[in-house]
Amino acid sequence: MSCLIDINQVRRVVLGNVRENDATLLNFNYAEWIEQYGEGTLSLIVKRNGDTLAYPVVLATQDGVATWTVSNVDTAIEGTGEGQFLYHVDEVLKKSLVFEFLVLRSLDNGAEPPEPYESFLEQMTELAGIVVEDTAEVERLAQQVSDDASAAAESKRLAEGYASDAQGYANDAQGYKNDASGYAIEAQRQAGLAQEHASDSQGYANEAKGYRNDASGYAADASGYASYASGYANNAQRYANDASGYAAEAQRQAGLAQGYAEQTQSIAETLGSLSVVDGKLCVTYTV
Repeated sequence: MSCLIDINQVRRVVLGNVRENDATLLNFNYAEWIEQYGEGTLSLIVKRNGDTLAYPVVLATQDGVATWTVSNVDTAIEGTGEGQFLYHVDEVLKKSLVFEFLVLRSLDNGAEPPEPYESFLEQMTELAGIVVEDTAEVERLAQQVSDDASAAAESKRLAEGYASDAQGYANDAQGYKNDASGYAIEAQRQAGLAQEHASDSQGYANEAKGYRNDASGYAADASGYASYASGYANNAQRYANDASGYAAEAQRQAGLAQGYAEQTQSIAETLGSLSVVDGKLCVTYTV
């Protein structure tokens, strides 16, 4: 089985079943790296599921395509592993994203595979034997072995870095957990305060209702008092009218009394001028 995968896009590949050998060919296109950085050496390091260190894998490269022939060393352990490409051009080192590879379960695990580095050296020796007459190619392969060894050391350093990062993330997670616990406690406290405020609000609402009822009663009383005041005002007006009539009558009676007094005075004066002389009533006039 083979396929062509863009080296910049690789995220996850399937290698096959446990201890399958040379059954899967994975082709990776790295022509873009050649165009961007120039001709260089491409290598691949992988770390199987549960391994602590990565190991180099032999790649066959041609015209910007690298072929990984998956061996029983690569498929020795079931589960998810990791891989990363490294591209060397003089002092330049380009790395791909760390991708995942999956080894599927198998009912028959087959023969015990060789150790990763032993298998790598055997493959490199066989490859070198094929082109032993080409000195430049042998030197290139030797350089690739050296580069792969450096890549393994780099992988170890990365693994230690990832472990340190993982510990940091674990510490952060514990901190977030503690923060969440604190927020939960604060939320519970705020909920209690809200309940208290709700109870107070209900009490205030009841008091307001009582005040409203009182105000309604006071308004009714005020209306009654206003009616009483209107009645008293009407009575006062009537009494005032009566008093005015009595005053007019008193004035009239006073005029009558004055007339009677004047008549009485006139009669008295008249009676004072009368006398009886020799048995006769005489009127005396003063001249």
